[in-house]
Amino acid sequence: MNKAGKSWARIVASVLFGLDTLFLLLGVARAGAAANSLVSILIWLIGLGAVILLWRKDSSEYITAQSAPRSR
Repeated sequence: MNKAGKSWARIVASVLFGLDTLFLLLGVARAGAAANSLVSILIWLIGLGAVILLWRKDSSEYITAQSAPRSR
């Protein structure tokens, strides 16, 4: 939906990233989960990159252009 320029999609992606951040913090705080924590941190970093790209100025311009009414 982000590729389609839906403005609500990046908000949903950001909320899901926030939830993943909470789960990551809870998982890291748990004892004996070193291997899982490393994988979780790598996945979190990928998510962070995606959210940063979604909120860049050029992404905002793309979403604005996609959601503008089209003339026929």
